[in-house]
Amino acid sequence: MKKNVKFIVPLILLVFSLQGFMFYAKPTLVYESTAEKQQNNGILIQLDKFKDERTNKGSGAIGETCNAFFKTGDVKEPDNISEWVTDALKQELNAAGYSINDKPAQIVISGTIIEVSADFRMKTESSIILSVKVMQNNSVLLEELYNSACEEFQVGQFDISKGVSEILEKNLQQIMSKVMKDIEPIIKEVEGSGLDI
Repeated sequence: MKKNVKFIVPLILLVFSLQGFMFYAKPTLVYESTAEKQQNNGILIQLDKFKDERTNKGSGAIGETCNAFFKTGDVKEPDNISEWVTDALKQELNAAGYSINDKPAQIVISGTIIEVSADFRMKTESSIILSVKVMQNNSVLLEELYNSACEEFQVGQFDISKGVSEILEKNLQQIMSKVMKDIEPIIKEVEGSGLDI
């Protein structure tokens, strides 16, 4: 029995250290707002599609997979990152009670994707950088850069794509929380000014 334990424990440690061996990750971009749903407040917002200006756009990868010793593959680049980020903000605005469309409105929100990256190692890491602009009648109400990093230990997670997908969603939820915290007071201030929005 002791001999078996001596054999099994090192084997388990070896498997964990080699996780990701000869594998790549292809994340599925998903997003679900965690905000409490509010009643519609009658305020219409024009949400423009986020521009994708990442330096690694079109490279085929947004990160790498590694085991305890060396790189084993790439985190494949999804082809719908712009739609993913735009839809995330749309979900958050809808949850806060705003009506969203892509037709002209007095309040316009737009943004640029600067970085989306993810690496799968003994811990999964993600970095997202966005710029967001809020305008009303061609006047800039907010122009801010948002940077969020997220990491989780996922020892024994052999579904690499799932692990990367989860960390990307969690990171985008974090950054959207920051965006909404800044946007809502601005919209409420405009609403309180008596201007028709």
